Amino acid sequence: DGLASGLQALRLWPGAEANPIGAPTVNVSVYGPETPVLYVRFETYAQPLMIPQVMAEGVDRNLTSSANPQKLPSPETIKRLKVLIEQDPLTEMSKDDKEIIWLHRHFILSSPD
Repeated sequence: DGLASGLQALRLWPGAEANPIGAPTVNVSVYGPETPVLYVRFETYAQPLMIPQVMAEGVDRNLTSSANPQKLPSPETIKRLKVLIEQDPLTEMSKDDKEIIWLHRHFILSSPD
């Protein structure tokens, strides 16, 4: 992907309540009232700025790599992880909850439940 540059038109969603966890999508509706448009002008560069593919892949590899061997979490920890994963995604997590998720991130990514 490249960095946005120049004049960008962002078509907004009129009269709808914001969904803080919904995927950001472009409003391409041709039905109903005309949608408001927000115009934003970004810096323009002589050449397009691209995210290096190696850098983008490296971040993902660090999160899912099995190079760091891990032992399975205890049954109590697995229950706690399940509660944390199934709770409302907008619930604020404690520092301990964040640490337990980070410590067991490989287990979470590799487990189907």
